[in-house]
Amino acid sequence: MTKADKRKFLRELTAMVLKNVLTVVDRMPDDWNGLELRHYLADRFAEHVMSGGAAPGGPRYRAYKNAVLVNNL
Repeated sequence: MTKADKRKFLRELTAMVLKNVLTVVDRMPDDWNGLELRHYLADRFAEHVMSGGAAPGGPRYRAYKNAVLVNNL
């Protein structure tokens, strides 16, 4: 992927998750604050990761974790 492709992908993924999350705000409990909202958002992103990516423990995931470490990402 080119850098432009990466930027486009990240914008589209983030926009899709945000759109989906904002559609359910009215159904969220009134007492939810930043803690629960962070967990909820992380869970929604995790769903997208699991639906299209490298399985944890697999070779691509290990390579990903190594790249994050080596490149200080």
